[in-house]
Order: sequence, then structure tokens, then C-alpha cells
Amino acid sequence: SVCVFWYPKVIQINKVNRMLSRIILGSQSSSRRAMLLELGCKDMCIIPAKINELEVGLEYRNKYNTTPDRIEKLVLAIGTAKADRILDIIRTGSATSDMADHFVYSDHGSCTKVKCPLPSSGIILTGDQVVTCGGQIYEKPVDAAEAKQFYQDYSDGSCSTVGSVVLTDIETKCSVSAVDITTLHFNSIPEEVIDSIVSNNPPREENDVIMYCCGALMSEHTVLSAYIRQIDGDIDAVLGLRKATVIDLLAKLETKIAAH
Repeated sequence: SVCVFWYPKVIQINKVNRMLSRIILGSQSSSRRAMLLELGCKDMCIIPAKINELEVGLEYRNKYNTTPDRIEKLVLAIGTAKADRILDIIRTGSATSDMADHFVYSDHGSCTKVKCPLPSSGIILTGDQVVTCGGQIYEKPVDAAEAKQFYQDYSDGSCSTVGSVVLTDIETKCSVSAVDITTLHFNSIPEEVIDSIVSNNPPREENDVIMYCCGALMSEHTVLSAYIRQIDGDIDAVLGLRKATVIDLLAKLETKIAAH
């Protein structure tokens, strides 16, 4: 009787695992690669989707009008546009030398990067993320001064990440999507700590990375993380890809493909 209850769930898990092995990541984000690796994806094809994100979803992009509905539509519009761009790259072969990056991870964690032909099948994973604080959208900081202002706004307050995940099957063009919202609450961040982060003091490698993060928000930053008081939601969503959402969407996509 135990097997009767568990058998359908085992079948579903096996289907999701097979679909995981077919994922094509439409991002160069190392943190998104890390999240997929934690899901067991040790063999990843990467096709970055280079689009003008400022033009996509322009009707929703007003940093002074950040209703939840507008922001969700914005990140979904950008995630979908990235998927459409990758489908176009695959269809026309308009990638550099018609090749894609292929990352292969060993059981010991080492990674080998090689070139591979553009795939003709698989599941494209794209998405987008913005940070909101005080009723405004925070983009990537233009300079250290803006990054400093962001941290001053977070200090003794909170900010939220709003991120989309879009899965698209190459062959059927079936697509599913979801949005994750996570809120981070901060203790007071001393001015000298903020200055240390934005002035490229140690750890320099992390301080360089924050300039490429929306809202300069790098929750895993060695110094900044010490001032996070509470997280409402999942930390992997803050890092750019909530693993539970990927699993849920894979199951939904499998159902949609079967009914196609």
C-alpha cells in the first residue's frame, strides 16, 4: 500500500529530473548557475539573451509608480522577451559562430566550459529581477555614490526583490511563468561600513560585484549580510532563482506540453 501512494510521486519526480537535464539558461548569472547546480543540473547550455531591457515593458517602467501589479508585469515582460530572443537566435543561428557555451560540472565541483552547437530542443529558462524600496524601483547603481544611497535607504528599513522565472519549450513554444517576491529587513548599517563596501575595500571581489546587482543588493556579501535582520521569503529568490519555483514550473510545463 505504501508503494501505491508513492508511485505517482516518484513518476512525477523522474519527469521533472529529466526536464531539468534539458534546461538552457538564458543568463550569464553565476548565481543562477549555482542554483541550477544545486538542483542537480551538472550539464548546462548557456545562451545569453541580449535585449534592451529599458525598452521592454516601457509601459510598466516608472520608478515612481511601483504598484506590485506593474512590477510583476515588468519582470515578466522582460523574462518573456529574453526567451523570444533566444528562440530567434536558435531559429536563425545568429549566435557567435552558431555555438553556445556549455558548462559541465564534475562531482567534485570543478567546471569545464566548452562550446557546443545551438540546441534544437530543450527548455529555455529566462527571467528578470528588480529591487524596490520606499515605493521606487532600484536599478543597477550607476556609480559608487548611488550604491551608497541605496544602502543608506536600506539601513534600519527594508527592500524587496521581485523576480520572474519563465520556462519555454523550444519545440512546442509552450511557456509557463511565475513571480517571486522576497523582502529583506535590515538593522542600522553604520556609515563607515557603507563607505567600506562602496570604496572597494576588502573584500574587493565582492565589492566589485555589487555594482552589477540591482539595487547594489548582494545578500551574500560578507559584510552586508551581517546587517540583514530578517528575510521574508527564500534566499535563493534573492540570488536570482528560487529553486522551488523552477521545480513547480517544470511540472506545469510538462502538463502543458502533453496537452499541446
